[in-house]
Amino acid sequence: MSAGCNRVRTILAAAAMAVVASMCGAQLHAADRLPWQMHNRMVCVITEGNDAIYVDMPGHFDVGSPSISPDGKNIAFDALTIGEKGVRETWLVSVDGKRLHKLVDGATPRWSPDRKRLLITRDVAAGLPGLERLTPTLFEFDLATSKDRMLCQGRFGDWSPDGNRIAFSRGGEVVSNSGVHPGAKLFIAKADGSDPQETGEGDWPSWSPDGKKIALYVEEEGARVFYVLDLETKKRSKLGLGFYRAQWAGDSGSVVSNGILGIAPSGAFYRFPARFWLKSPDKPDFFLTDLDNAWSPCVSRDGKTMAFIVDSAKRQSHSGNAKAKD
Repeated sequence: MSAGCNRVRTILAAAAMAVVASMCGAQLHAADRLPWQMHNRMVCVITEGNDAIYVDMPGHFDVGSPSISPDGKNIAFDALTIGEKGVRETWLVSVDGKRLHKLVDGATPRWSPDRKRLLITRDVAAGLPGLERLTPTLFEFDLATSKDRMLCQGRFGDWSPDGNRIAFSRGGEVVSNSGVHPGAKLFIAKADGSDPQETGEGDWPSWSPDGKKIALYVEEEGARVFYVLDLETKKRSKLGLGFYRAQWAGDSGSVVSNGILGIAPSGAFYRFPARFWLKSPDKPDFFLTDLDNAWSPCVSRDGKTMAFIVDSAKRQSHSGNAKAKD
């Protein structure tokens, strides 16, 4: 077993023990929020040997899609502003929580292998004047120049490890405020968005570190399922029940994401962060944390850092106000 894989196990164990020890700071002003904007989400960062850090996002009520840079030093994520004209923005925070700033409008950021660019999704108006429709479109954002360029129509893009190709999804049914698109198709294109090739049904792709596989999400007959696509054989292997992006856990043998532990009589999902193993499909390891509604986990390439999205009714400083449980 690789050293990186052992570190992932250590971080997952630390995550399972992490607990919010204090909820410092004033509550966010409810007057600015719509009824469905009352919750407050933020990024929680757990680094090997250190206390958990919470990233406060004043003026935002929803945070998602954390992505740790290849060198493990920064986390890109998106956040939705409060108000009727909510804007999904991409932000950057250092893993120690000391540097936090907005990068650009857009969502679901993914790092290029060279750490110089991000692949983001942004809605673009397309169609005849007066009949325009917002179409999910992929952009490449350059971190050095703060400029972006449009690539192609699509959403939830991810880079191949060599940086020569991108995977993304198109189409499917739009389920309001759900982040899922039943019937969406998975595409692979050149890095500039040209020559897109459909590879079957799939959403939220994640390219494996060895470049041989893509983890993806499919909604089939109401079930939310993760699959792994072998790019050489085109064979799909089921991983288990879960949803949104399945991010590779430091190697090409497992992914972490939102696992479904069960379904309530009401139809609601019992969702917990989980690790899915390619060698043991349908047998994920759930890590039940003391964090408030932890979800969307991701692990750094070296296995030293893990990030979650968590809920809180109060603002928290991103300077670190939570400690691991003894």
